[in-house]
Amino acid sequence: MPDAHRVWIQLGHAFKENGELSRAEVAYRTAVIKAPRVAAGYRELAFFLRRERRLREAELLAAAGLVVEPDAEDLLRELGELGVSGLKIGPTKDLGRLIVYAMWRRSTNPRPSSLLRRARAAARKCRWSEAATLYRRLIERAPQDGRVCIQMAHALKENGEIDAALGAYREAVDRDPLFADAHLELGYALLRFGHEDHARSALANAFKLDPSLAGAKQALRDLAIDDAMAEQILHTAWVDPRPAPAPEPQPVVTHLLSNPVPPGHLAPRERQIWLGLAQNLLAN
Repeated sequence: MPDAHRVWIQLGHAFKENGELSRAEVAYRTAVIKAPRVAAGYRELAFFLRRERRLREAELLAAAGLVVEPDAEDLLRELGELGVSGLKIGPTKDLGRLIVYAMWRRSTNPRPSSLLRRARAAARKCRWSEAATLYRRLIERAPQDGRVCIQMAHALKENGEIDAALGAYREAVDRDPLFADAHLELGYALLRFGHEDHARSALANAFKLDPSLAGAKQALRDLAIDDAMAEQILHTAWVDPRPAPAPEPQPVVTHLLSNPVPPGHLAPRERQIWLGLAQNLLAN
């Protein structure tokens, strides 16, 4: 029963009682991803994180659970014990909504088409040029799916086409601007190829879009951004809101109708809104 989120929660309980805390956390997080519209996974993960003294993460997961189940009194009590009450509830739930979206985005996994299976098979056999070509054809069919862009970027990177790969990672961000993993992969790529300043911005955007994204937080920490600075990034982005600067996109496809490019003066969050509107208008 791999999709039974309640079974994953019980597995988390068993690991926790057995002292296997890292495995317990993975099980709880899997429960959330299996059922991102159900509060139970967020609730148990929040309780677990609070017991582990990871209070800020517990706060955000409890807020995400409250987004899914607004009348959950136990989650309201949990937030109160974590120091979130009154006027703080609204901004914290705004961050919780981002987590719910991120979990839903990860949980959506459409049935692979024959073209996707061919692309994956080419990648497994390290036929990177062929894989990149097949992923490009998939993008033409599903232009708003940033995950396919990410896979194409991976193939281009493995094929030694570094500039094209970086462009494809940026294209993934532009096509699916609220997909935290797209920003994360762009940050990793920029970091790998020596663009540390731009990598910091991309990783910060990933963390802002999904505050529970451990990979983004660890990468920021490796770039000498401690927890206090990460907290400042988070609130500057979504509560203030004055986002941190991000590199200008350099999409692989530059035709206006297939990949609209926002005005250069917009802040990153404004760019995301502009792109979302533009893509929906073009689709209609």
